[in-house]
Amino acid sequence: MRMSMQDPFVLRMIRINSMLALCALATLWSACDFNVEITDEKRSLNKIGGTTLCSSRVAKGSSGTQTIRLFMVDDNQNAPEAIDLDGIDQEPYNLKIGAFSVAKGKDADIKVYSHETGDDVTSTVKATVTLDTSKKLVVQANPRHIALKKTTDNKRVPRAVYLLIDMSDTALSQDNGALRTAVPGSWVLENFNTDSTRGDYDIFATLLVRNDTLSNKDKLFRNWTRPDDVYVTSKNKQDGFIYTTKESRDLMSEKFISTGNPVSVGLAPMYAAIRAAATQLRYHARDAGDLLYNPNLISISLSRDAALQEKSIRNELAPAGKAIKGSRWPDLEDPKTADFIPLQSIMWHKPFAPNVTNPPSQKDWDKYVDDMCSLVRGAGANAKVYFGNMFPIIRRNSREDYKENLKNQLDMAYQAIKGYTEVSVKYTLKGGVSGKRYNIAFKVQGSLLDQKSKNENSPYIYMTVQAP
Repeated sequence: MRMSMQDPFVLRMIRINSMLALCALATLWSACDFNVEITDEKRSLNKIGGTTLCSSRVAKGSSGTQTIRLFMVDDNQNAPEAIDLDGIDQEPYNLKIGAFSVAKGKDADIKVYSHETGDDVTSTVKATVTLDTSKKLVVQANPRHIALKKTTDNKRVPRAVYLLIDMSDTALSQDNGALRTAVPGSWVLENFNTDSTRGDYDIFATLLVRNDTLSNKDKLFRNWTRPDDVYVTSKNKQDGFIYTTKESRDLMSEKFISTGNPVSVGLAPMYAAIRAAATQLRYHARDAGDLLYNPNLISISLSRDAALQEKSIRNELAPAGKAIKGSRWPDLEDPKTADFIPLQSIMWHKPFAPNVTNPPSQKDWDKYVDDMCSLVRGAGANAKVYFGNMFPIIRRNSREDYKENLKNQLDMAYQAIKGYTEVSVKYTLKGGVSGKRYNIAFKVQGSLLDQKSKNENSPYIYMTVQAP
């Protein structure tokens, strides 16, 4: 028997499992053997973000369908959280495809941008996007999150997050305003858990990827001045992870903002950085054999890997793939066996480099994105079920547009760690130049327990289409 009460969206669910199924109600308390479990679950929908599958990021033709991954986020004011997906398609939530639609009206106009120049071409190139309701809603909860949820006494599941930032010369040329370090400065203030009553603090590390090779000196929080903030393992090891207390979060923000472009140098060995970060996350997520943290690896890449530009540098793509995949996919009856490390890759989808000598062709850049996609898809059971994602930085002409785009993608990369829902959308594109790519921007609205997501808070989702 299951009962639910809404206040209005905090559910107190009481499950009574009786071993005597035919026990009479009148004698329930005296004659039945039963267990009572009480849990508080806050699933109050505020906004929805999303991204296309990296394996089909460029659709071709004037019409077609695309699969979109969605991430639903609650309205916690101190630190928004992705809504738990475990059981969300069952009572009392009963989430179905009909709960979603392509948003319309104020704050949700469908827009079209030139993939090549970033210009808004909505007045001449027209697009429509609608939800394909003939397809069922796909819900995939991260088994690592599910396993940890069972060990936290119904408190928030803590995370271990590693951020990699491209600080190469090429990244400097493309982002001379240093937004790739400034934006994380505001991002950390709006995410991560600083309330120990909700659950254990998150731990967070950042590596500046630059100078053709990896160096411990490039760990941004390596020489932290507040000893109580430093995460120390059971073997007394410190390697740049910091607890996300309110005080440390403020200081981390200042550190990001003050870093800037002067530290940019050389090439970015991003594959090697991914391998090293995934290895460290695996170690910290299961310190001394115990499940402690749900790991999440986020990278910001504005240039191709160093090995693709300098033949003397070892190509670490294959070792990075092994580090992401791990050695064990979880037994569904025992998800704590999981050891994959999801990669959330934030990267340009157009090799725009106005101040770079000999920038890569679109073909060479696409190959690099394909290789990164192979890493994104490595953290899962197969080619369809995986928990990495690719979030595109779409070129726009305004610095503020780029800043907003990067911040939104960082937010969604952080929230994607609990899993995803998938929907299909139908699109049309008219008026485009044959062979040219266009970025269609749209929003998705959803409802959960009769509460609708807010269009003004939801970020745009970008879908790239090549005109026939």
